[in-house]
Amino acid sequence: MGRAGGFSANFSPEVLEGFRTLCKEQGKQYTKVLEQMAEIYIQNGGNIEVMMSGTPKSTTKRNSTMSLVKRVDQLEENEEFNAETFEAINKRLNALEKKPKR
Repeated sequence: MGRAGGFSANFSPEVLEGFRTLCKEQGKQYTKVLEQMAEIYIQNGGNIEVMMSGTPKSTTKRNSTMSLVKRVDQLEENEEFNAETFEAINKRLNALEKKPKR
């Protein structure tokens, strides 16, 4: 028996390699992505269509906002950062936050 919380699956080599490659390109650990997918699956009672159709709009908005915040942080750390770039991203962030909730 493996360690507590361990996971073993028999993915096809092509699927596993493609999944690992995509996660690596996005800077994510593939095991963490699998865990998040499993959590979504559990939260939706095994309704896989929810995963295929996308996330709820509130989650999408939060993820978009977090993505922009992360990008602003990266720009602030970059030596080539300039006020125009920050202002453009700040405007997009403000517009996103002001969009009416659906």
